[in-house]
This record gives sequence, C-alpha cells and structure tokens, in this order.
Amino acid sequence: MDHVRMGVEGDYFGGGAPYGAPNFRARSPYGGPFEPDSYMRGPEYGVEEMVRRTNLAVHFANERVTHNMRYAQVHPAMCRDGRFPVDFRMPKTVEEVKVMDPSKLDRILQAYGLPADLRSLNLTSRDGVTWGHDPYDSIQPLSDFDWRTTEPTKLRPFKPRFHLTMALENITLAELVPIDKTYLSRIKLRRQLIAEHPLAVMAVNPRADEAVREMYEWIVGTYLPKRYPTMFRTFPAVEKAERVLRNLVTNEDVPLRPSTALSALQTLGEHVDDDFLFLLPESAPSAPNAQPRYRLEAFITCFPSGFSTLKKLNGTLAAIHGPVPGYPAKLERSMDRFFTNLPVGKAVKRANWTITTTDALFSQAGTHLYSGSSPGSPDADAANAKTLALDSTGLAEQIAAQRAAVSVPDCRLRCERQTLHRLPKSGAVVFAFKTYQYRLEDVKAEGSGEDLALAIEGFAKGSVPQMEFYKRGVVWGGKVREYLRS
Repeated sequence: MDHVRMGVEGDYFGGGAPYGAPNFRARSPYGGPFEPDSYMRGPEYGVEEMVRRTNLAVHFANERVTHNMRYAQVHPAMCRDGRFPVDFRMPKTVEEVKVMDPSKLDRILQAYGLPADLRSLNLTSRDGVTWGHDPYDSIQPLSDFDWRTTEPTKLRPFKPRFHLTMALENITLAELVPIDKTYLSRIKLRRQLIAEHPLAVMAVNPRADEAVREMYEWIVGTYLPKRYPTMFRTFPAVEKAERVLRNLVTNEDVPLRPSTALSALQTLGEHVDDDFLFLLPESAPSAPNAQPRYRLEAFITCFPSGFSTLKKLNGTLAAIHGPVPGYPAKLERSMDRFFTNLPVGKAVKRANWTITTTDALFSQAGTHLYSGSSPGSPDADAANAKTLALDSTGLAEQIAAQRAAVSVPDCRLRCERQTLHRLPKSGAVVFAFKTYQYRLEDVKAEGSGEDLALAIEGFAKGSVPQMEFYKRGVVWGGKVREYLRS
C-alpha cells in the first residue's frame, strides 16, 4: 500500500503537456516514466498480485481526473494476464480519450471483458462501483418531504423533430419512485382498477416469482421507509412478531414479505403510483454466441397507454414493440444489448409523450393507429372504434369522423417517466413508468404552446415519419395545433 501511495501523492497525474505536443511524457501511476514492458519482467510477487497493485494505483490516479482536465493523463489498467490492451498500452490525455475512434474504444473495452456498448450508458469517472457500498441499501432520505404540497413533475420531452432513440439519462436508485400531491387520488384509482380489472392489470409467470418477491421486499422493506420516512415507517405488528410497513397516508399495514408473487404485485399497485414490468432473459440464446432475448414475465400496470399488457406477457422486446414504426431498424439491436449489459446498481430514465383525446389513465386501446397487420396489432376483443389500421376499409372517412369528434378541452398531453434497473439477486430487469397528464390550457399558459405545436408537426419531419399516424396525430393534430397557436 505504501508503494501505491508513492505514486498517488506526487505530481505525476496532474500536469502533462498538451495533447499532441512533442514533449508529452507518459508517466507511471507509481511515478517515473511509463514502461509497459517493465511490468512483465518478473516482479517479486506473482501476476495476480502485480495486477492488483497496479490497478489499485491506476484507480487512485484516474479518480483525480475529470473531463475538464484536458491534458491530465488517464492511465490504462492491467488485464488479468498482466498485460495492457494493445490499443491502450500507454497513458492518454483526456483530450486523446475524447477523440478516440469508436472502434478502438470497443477493442479496449473488449480487452477488459466489458460490453462494447458501455458508452451508451454515458458513464462518468464517478459512476464506478464503490467498494463496500450497496446502492440498493444506500437510499438518500427526503426527511422533510410533504407529499401534499409537492407538485407533479413537469415533463416536456417534445422536440421540433421526432427521432426514435433511447435517450437515456443516469439517475440514482433513490430517484426511482417520485411521489407528489396526486398520490392519494391516484392510489384510490389504482385500487379501483385492480378490483375491476385484475386480469388486465397484473400477472406473473412462475419463473418471475423470485424477481417479483425481490422487488417487493426491497421496495417495502428498504426503499419506501428510507426514501419517504414521513409517509412510510416500519412497526412491530400488533399480533405477530415480524415487522410491517405502515403507510401513514392510508393508515394501513403492509407485510414485509408477501404470501405470493401475485399478492406482491397487488400490494405494490395499491401503494406505489408507478407501474412495474419484469423482464427476464431466455434460459438459453436462440443461436450460438447470440445475446439472450428478454421476455416480459410479470407486470402490474394500472395505467397502460393504448395497449393490453396481458397480451404482451411472454413477449420479447421485439414482439412488445412490434407495432412501433421504426423499432426494428432504429432501436431493436441497441435495446437488446442494453438489457443484456445493464449492470446491477445502475438506473436510467427516459421520457415519452403523446396527445390523448380523453383523460382516461387506464386505456387498453384507442390511442394508436396501426400501419398494418403486425404482431401487436389490435384484435377484435382489444380494438375499439378509435383503433384503425392503415389498410382499414374506408380509412379516410373514419379518420375524418374521428377528427370531427375531437374535443380540445378533453385532450391531454400524456407523458411517461420511464426507468430501468436490474435486480441484484434474480437479475431481472425492471421497467417502471409513472404517468403524467397535463391540460393543454396549462401547457399553453406556461408558454410552451408553440413548442408543442412544432413538436406535433415534427412527427412527420423526424427519422420515423410514420410516427404521426401511429400516435393518431392525423386525427387530433390539426385541432390541437390550432388551439395551441390561438
């Protein structure tokens, strides 16, 4: 350790010469000139210990480097065999790393046994795993949180041109479940929907039993009482020895361990205003060296936006997104890679938006138009009068009739705050979303009317022009734009 510290305390890591300058001298994380081959000349300890010591010094050195330190040196870590990656045998300045060719970066990541698409996570030098730190237990509390005065988040993810991308942002696990002043009214609605449509809003396959229980025990036993101590507390049960979670808003006790996975889903749906979908990889890839496909194995979704979640159960990501125009070409491969490589302890979020012609939060159909018969297109029992396909008989007349029926005061800007994270024990990926609705008059009053009108026009101008039809923009677009600009 003392030998390691010798390399950390000096000025070896702060000041190198500018990128590309002839007097640039690579330095060792231990101090002195950097000579990669010298590490292979039989140190007094074995390769494993040599790798450990070197990478510890590298960790300390690189920890001091930020993206603003343009000419500081980023040191390469050793691979398990005691060698450095061919493309990263010498230290590089921050500027060199920034302009590195993507294919070279992929080779470096592969040499370290890391996923080649790690860059899509937008990781920073502070995103590494900290020794002795459990992110699932270290939930930052909101000690003075008052849900009754907390306004719902204003999501405004629309842009002048629509491009179908993942558009992920890193968040902490503490930020997974937002709560606001709509909590109690939403919880009452969710309970009503669970009672009236139990088969539509929740289901679990046997292979997802462990994942559902794991998520439940973490949310109920750790997350809620730690994140929102003014709303949830653990108490000894009155008649039993085990502890329970008390919802201080509804004055109800919740068991810390569920009796069944299905009851766990129901309890989550009755106490958390987020919808949860559980995806697990197939037991074996469909082809050698292929990435495992993830399938939907369980869900509690009280607020679907124009689809039947039950009909998507057992579906792969490709099948679930079958009706979405542009998905196979734009997102399928990157989504599959992301789900495969999402590390434990990492959480990301994204947002989407559309315009709906009603304020119904529970909607299994009627918010999309389909470009033809495809996996996921509505069948007879899921369709309604507003769900049309491009090859429907009398399509133009039906669209015209739907346009005439649009009432702008009934329309809503509907957004979803979506999150993804992986459970540490089961390895399941949990996709969660919280639904927000905004009156168009409020969007207009805040000064965002023209931005939203441009975004509606941007469906047809973006990378997937068919999105305008899919989101029913051909039905509500004209009236909504006219109102926003009036």
